Amino acid sequence: MDSQQQQPQQQTQQQSQQQPQQQQQQQQQQPPPQPQPQQQQQPPQQQQQQQQQQQQQQQQQQQQQQQQQQQQQQQQQQQQQQQQQPQPQQQQQQQQQPQQQQPQQQPQQQQQPQASNTRFSPSANDGNVGPTPSNTATLDGMAFSAKSDNAFEISQVLSAIHKVDPEKSKKKDAQNQFAICKIAEGTLTFIVEEGKHFQGIAGFKNTFFKEYHFNASQQGGASTADQQQQVLLFKINLSMLLDCLTIFGHSSFTSVQFLYRGYGSPFILLLEDVSGGVETHCSIKTMDADEILEFDLLTPVSNKLFMDSENLLEAFGELDYTSNSLNILLTPEAPFFRLSTNGQMGSFRMEYCKKKSADDTFEYHDLQIPIEYSFPLSLIKPCIKALSLSKKTRISLTQGGLLSFHHLVATGPQQHLVEFFILASSNNMDEHYYNQSNNLNNQNSNNVSNDAHMDNDVQY
Repeated sequence: MDSQQQQPQQQTQQQSQQQPQQQQQQQQQQPPPQPQPQQQQQPPQQQQQQQQQQQQQQQQQQQQQQQQQQQQQQQQQQQQQQQQQPQPQQQQQQQQQPQQQQPQQQPQQQQQPQASNTRFSPSANDGNVGPTPSNTATLDGMAFSAKSDNAFEISQVLSAIHKVDPEKSKKKDAQNQFAICKIAEGTLTFIVEEGKHFQGIAGFKNTFFKEYHFNASQQGGASTADQQQQVLLFKINLSMLLDCLTIFGHSSFTSVQFLYRGYGSPFILLLEDVSGGVETHCSIKTMDADEILEFDLLTPVSNKLFMDSENLLEAFGELDYTSNSLNILLTPEAPFFRLSTNGQMGSFRMEYCKKKSADDTFEYHDLQIPIEYSFPLSLIKPCIKALSLSKKTRISLTQGGLLSFHHLVATGPQQHLVEFFILASSNNMDEHYYNQSNNLNNQNSNNVSNDAHMDNDVQY
């Protein structure tokens, strides 16, 4: 019994001893546990990194937005500078003028379309055409100001005296056609001359313009009659003036305003396209005018004709333009009026009227003696060009060889006078005609007619 009891006790002791050993072995066999605190610290670091990345992205976006805003501001500043560039140029031009203008009165056309209307024109609300106490201040310092609603009519009349021969003239010569501008109390006149033997004149009455202001210099003690005789004279590039008048094309919806401050100042044009609402500003340099030719108009006019321009244009259209000269014969007997040339194509002669009476052909005629002169054909061409624009034409030929064309150019209800004066190059009359001419001169010596420039109101 004792042996049996001891055996279980020994077994229990062995088991109790083996259990700790097994536990130790199991503990040794198990891998060392990973440190848990490190695993718990990783997520906060990642969150911080993500937050930092987000902040950096936001900062980059803000920087990009700031750069875009800066670029937009730079573009706006450049546009404003471009718009403000014409103003200093105009200020420099006005500072060079003898009489300075206030900065508020400097015209800006393309950037400020309403500037020209408010500075140089009467107020739109006063309804007056002439100067009034409310708008005279806008014209202070201006020696001349005129406004018309149709710039094309002015260019059409001025083109009649624009002497350009496309066959012989060079391009530079065509761009440098100059004219003398003569401004008076009642008329605006442009004069083209060539040497001492050609003169073309185109005039506009003050009634043609919607507004016309002429401020003569107020000299001490000057009478009203002396002030009315005062004129402004300067030379201007006629080709450039025509280009400015047609800058919006040959449209009848273009208005123009002329401005001139005085000696040494530019001739300014303010043009507005009424249909499109666009305005522009043109400034043309002025030069000292040459002495204007004065032809001897006091000699008695021997022969005069007045006829339709269309019929006269047909007669000149048959000429041989290869010829250097044109012979013109005016006689009190048939054919009354004859044109003849002699060129490369041969001789040409056109007798205008073969009837016994000139009343059926001419609206007016005063033919006293036969007179025939030769004229350079190159000087006759501008007169022929004006025939296509005029309705009526008067031809005058003096005994001294002065040929004159007086064209009445109609533009709407208005009529304008375009004149040409040409001196003959040679006299083709024979002794018989000279004797008749001398006898007539002796008879009419006491009845010298002053056949000066025609006026627009003269009726034939």
